Amino acid sequence: MLIAALEEIEKLVQCNDFLQMAPVKIIMEEDSFRLSRS
Repeated sequence: MLIAALEEIEKLVQCNDFLQMAPVKIIMEEDSFRLSRS
């Protein structure tokens, strides 16, 4: 039971990390896109 709960928490943490990284990735991609166009 405890192990299952820990696995669920781990999934949530990984998802949270992904959500925090996604905007950063998008901004970086937009910046490199602008640089390549100019």
